[in-house]
Amino acid sequence: MVVAGELSREPHNAPLHLFSASPDLVGFGGRAYQRHSPDTSSLLVQLFKGLHAEGFPMPYTMEDFRRQFVKDHFPELTPEERKDVIKSLPPEEQQDVIKSLSPETRLAGLTEEQIREYLNRLPAERPSAPRKPRRKT
Repeated sequence: MVVAGELSREPHNAPLHLFSASPDLVGFGGRAYQRHSPDTSSLLVQLFKGLHAEGFPMPYTMEDFRRQFVKDHFPELTPEERKDVIKSLPPEEQQDVIKSLSPETRLAGLTEEQIREYLNRLPAERPSAPRKPRRKT
């Protein structure tokens, strides 16, 4: 059995060197690999971008890739697709997303009437303004 670190440094082995444990071999793989198809997997494209932009990465798992891929490509989703993603979150995580927005942004989509209706539904125990002292007569 041959492992990536034992392969010769030749361009046809470059894609395999990308998965080597040796930073030197990963660097060779990144420099020597040439894409031959526009359909090369998104995983390799992302890997090349990371290698080129940041040098040799620390150990990088498939789970790390999935998280980074979503973060990088979320802005490319349509507004409707983004809404679907947020709706797919559990209710408590949806609340965390909402809480991370500024009050102005949270209220921007509501009409004045909707805001008043909500405020009227709040419990009556809201703290009121402090009373002025009575005058003695």
